[in-house]
Amino acid sequence: MLIHKSAYHKAGRMDTTFRHLGDLEFGIRLLAVGCQMEILPEPLVTYRHGGRQELSLQWGNTCRAHFRLIHKHCKLYRQEFGPLGELQEYARRARFYGLRKGRLPGRSMWAAGCLTQMIVGNASPPEIMPPADNQSLLGWFRRPSS
Repeated sequence: MLIHKSAYHKAGRMDTTFRHLGDLEFGIRLLAVGCQMEILPEPLVTYRHGGRQELSLQWGNTCRAHFRLIHKHCKLYRQEFGPLGELQEYARRARFYGLRKGRLPGRSMWAAGCLTQMIVGNASPPEIMPPADNQSLLGWFRRPSS
């Protein structure tokens, strides 16, 4: 993430309690205070942790961090996706992490996410790029469903 110093001060410091997904949490706050973001077509730097520190291997920590992120920004989820936006995102994340985990815990989590989505509905994610008027804050971090 490459940001201007004034944007950093406007959004506040990085939340050090987010050991995982801290960049995503900070990006949400940047968009919430009105900063514009762009995704570069190619990476400038490739950085890789191997072994047990690899993020994809730390399923539980990443899942908990994502749920904490949703909880911390629940007002923004409701603002963007309606009164059930927070629950819809919890359900979507439960399905996502349930598929990644597999076995009984993963299948249970996936089923709970599916059931919750059936009850509360599904938030319609905006396009992958932010709209020109910068109205959709959280939708920018979501990929369109296929």
